[in-house]
Amino acid sequence: MSDTIINAAISKAYLDMCQTIQFRLGTSYLEQKSNDQTINETKKSFKKLKEDFKGDIENLILKYITQYNYCNSEISYPSEFLNLNPTDFDKWHFALTHEMLKIAESEKYKDLLKRGKHFTCGHAQKWINMTLKYMRIMGIDKFDDTDLHVPLDDYILAAISRVDGIGLGIDIDKPVNWSGITDYINYYQNYQLRIREKLKDAADTPIAWESKTWQAENASR
Repeated sequence: MSDTIINAAISKAYLDMCQTIQFRLGTSYLEQKSNDQTINETKKSFKKLKEDFKGDIENLILKYITQYNYCNSEISYPSEFLNLNPTDFDKWHFALTHEMLKIAESEKYKDLLKRGKHFTCGHAQKWINMTLKYMRIMGIDKFDDTDLHVPLDDYILAAISRVDGIGLGIDIDKPVNWSGITDYINYYQNYQLRIREKLKDAADTPIAWESKTWQAENASR
């Protein structure tokens, strides 16, 4: 398994996810030219901070993928999560999400985002799940299709609740934008389990359903 290909998948998934992160300094501002040396130094430092953040999490995702049995022993699974009878993959996903959020909330990155804004489990799941989806497209079968989570975005959240066509007819409690998902267990994991249950007797695995559904939703808009 090539780390180069996996890194390409991780980087592509980041681009799918990062547009919703509210960085303290926006890309357009950072790209503006200035004759003020202090402003230029501030921009340079902030660009480095963004690059470090991306790099730290990319390295973490790569470690978790290449060492599938790796799991930080300090992570304690909440009883409400264990009560959902998570699979080994679910536990792996929870642990990786936990560590990604820990990096984002560290002292090093306290000035990365706008005040009051956060890197959420919605961002984390999109980054992880799209990485695994791209790996699947590239033919890297590190994970079983039946285990993979569905990347939640606005198209898929709409299709989950729809009752027509390839919609699943699942009621979404307190709908939010995917990047606003902050409750991993009661919102994110709950819907992954409900999607699995709906599709347990279907020809498509959840990730195969997602691929077809996303394309259909995109074509209809």
